[in-house]
Amino acid sequence: MWNSVNLGGGWYGVDVTWNDPRGGKGGKVSGVENTKYLLVGADTVVGSMTYGQSHPETNALYEGYEFPNGPELSSEKYVHDCSKMGHVLGEKTIQNEKNPSCEANGGHDEVRVCKYCPYEEINYVEESGTATGHDFGEWTVSKNATCEAEGEEKRICVNVGCTHSEAQKINALGHDMGEWKVVEPATCTIAGKEQQRCMRSGCSYDMTRLVAALGHKVQSGKVEGATCTEDGTVSGVCSVCGAVVDNEVAPGTALGHNWGAWRIATAPTCTVSGVEERTCSRDGSHRETRAVRATGHAVGAWKTARVATCTVPGAEVRRCAHAGCSHTETRAVAATGHAFGAYRPNGDAKVGVNGTETATCTKCGARTTRTAAGSALAPAKGQTVTVGGASYTVAGTAAVAYAGPASKAAASATVPAAVRVSGRTYKVTSISPKAFAGNKKLKSVKIGANVTAIPAGAFKGCTKLSKVTFGAAVKSIGSKAFYGCKSLKSVTLGAKVASIGASAFQNCAKLTKVTVKSAKLKTVGKSAFAGCKKLKSASLKTTKLKSVGKNALKGTAKKLVVKVPKSKVRAYQKLFKSKGSKTVRVTK
Repeated sequence: MWNSVNLGGGWYGVDVTWNDPRGGKGGKVSGVENTKYLLVGADTVVGSMTYGQSHPETNALYEGYEFPNGPELSSEKYVHDCSKMGHVLGEKTIQNEKNPSCEANGGHDEVRVCKYCPYEEINYVEESGTATGHDFGEWTVSKNATCEAEGEEKRICVNVGCTHSEAQKINALGHDMGEWKVVEPATCTIAGKEQQRCMRSGCSYDMTRLVAALGHKVQSGKVEGATCTEDGTVSGVCSVCGAVVDNEVAPGTALGHNWGAWRIATAPTCTVSGVEERTCSRDGSHRETRAVRATGHAVGAWKTARVATCTVPGAEVRRCAHAGCSHTETRAVAATGHAFGAYRPNGDAKVGVNGTETATCTKCGARTTRTAAGSALAPAKGQTVTVGGASYTVAGTAAVAYAGPASKAAASATVPAAVRVSGRTYKVTSISPKAFAGNKKLKSVKIGANVTAIPAGAFKGCTKLSKVTFGAAVKSIGSKAFYGCKSLKSVTLGAKVASIGASAFQNCAKLTKVTVKSAKLKTVGKSAFAGCKKLKSASLKTTKLKSVGKNALKGTAKKLVVKVPKSKVRAYQKLFKSKGSKTVRVTK
């Protein structure tokens, strides 16, 4: 209940809103303010004023508006008028519960009673899906079926309180007829009668049929005039009734046909049925016919109508052998295809380029040409060939020298271990002198496993070359091979290097470390590492070093340390100092 409180068991109206008359026209009391029931505290702040300030004992003016005042709590008890204010319904209660039946769902009434008057709100709630359905007993006969009339049987629901029943028909039984019995015997000239009756109890149904007259039986009478299809006649005295019979039909004396052999009347063809007939020997006008199945075609062997060639299909034909039949069948014969002989070279092979070869058909003379695999000519010694863009110079029957990269603008290059030329494998055993000399773009190079020597000046002036990977077969580094490669930072030479030529690494300004894994190194040429001002470390595993050229380590770092085998420390210290390398420290 809105704006109501229960005090002492009675209900009282309460208005907790501020009775501001400014909502009314002209700034006056709007007429809807509750001036009678108001429940607030004197210290309640409304706007900027407490309730006590804005609501004195008498009506007050505030900002030019009049505020009517009322008592804090009226003593008048709240009375609810349902006719004006509507019913106030209580909680739901369940009443009048209805049990489900065979066909109807159960349910109940939901009842709510008004708190202030006797009004009740009743809603019936059906409990869907609770109907039990019928539980029928056995079928019992309520009306017996007869021979001609249907019967009936019923069954009744056994659920308590249910009287529902179902009925269904029983088919009529039909008559159960007994044997035929003679009721009027037949005579020679008068038909008799037979009768049969239904055997079912209470049924009087019967059926009657005629029995043909027996006909006279003439003793020693001669049958005359019988044909294939008609009985003959007989004359004499009947042995049954004694009557004199003259030319009376003798039943069962027709002769029947005496057919001859079947003969072709219309001969069948390959596609049309024929006819054959036979004639009765007693009467030539009596004939029978029957169809004779069509013979079908009798085609012979296939014969060539058009000879197939290497490229054009041929044709074969066969015809029906039956006289007068023009039936013909045709089929295609596949082209034979060419029968090419052996391929013969055309003499157009070149170095690195396979030639062609041609074969001729032995039947029609047609030709076919193909690339002759492996026919490319081997290059001559000293001839330069191109493989993958790179250039190679033939050094022998199975060896080439790397002559130059595919592009001088490439930042990296690889000297392969071997290449294929004209279908043959050539080992790359060397690099042509000055193959990379002066290349300002090259930054790294990888040297293949079959290169045995780096020739003089091969990489001279490659100012951006910073990394070189040497193959394991390299035995010698030629003079000025890496002269002026000022970006080169470290060098590692393999186990087969025996000599390092004069000025081989001279003026490699950024070179800091040199490692020679070879135990066979014998000579280091003059000025080999001169001008390598950052070279601080060198490692030599050789015990066979015999010659170090003048100024081989001139201009290297002041604290250059050369590591050598323990047994050679003194000898190599003396050897390096004798060649002008007095600041070099040789250790094990």
